[in-house]
Amino acid sequence: YAREGRYALAEPHFDAAARLAPKDAHVRFNHGNALLMAGHPAEAAAQYREALRLDPGFDRAQAMLRQALAR
Repeated sequence: YAREGRYALAEPHFDAAARLAPKDAHVRFNHGNALLMAGHPAEAAAQYREALRLDPGFDRAQAMLRQALAR
């Protein structure tokens, strides 16, 4: 759904992915991207922060966190 721009429909799938792979920073990063594109920067920032907690060297997550906070 996210690839098609249907971000709201992607939300439950990202929640399920996070439950299945709770230590996967990329799942949180992608969830953050979908939330940001859906117009939810605060929620996106929370996902990027979790991605960075799981992988402190995740540069793309840091960059996207800055974008989310700027909105």
